[in-house]
Amino acid sequence: SLQNLVDALSGYTLVSCNLSGVNAFFVRQDLMKGFEVYPVEQLYQPARHYLTDLRRGHRASLKHLRERLRSSPANVKIT
Repeated sequence: SLQNLVDALSGYTLVSCNLSGVNAFFVRQDLMKGFEVYPVEQLYQPARHYLTDLRRGHRASLKHLRERLRSSPANVKIT
């Protein structure tokens, strides 16, 4: 949980979370000048995975599977 992360990072202060809820931003306490401190409950953002780019990596295809099988060390017959 976000609170567990805040508790574990002694010497750092949570300053923000992004809108998609997948990143939390911390600043070292000696560099906090200019940052306002807010409670964790106010900074928390629920997971909104639909706001992240989930289309990374290769497109699903049989061609990709065939290439992976050909490069595998096992004796797999590919037709």
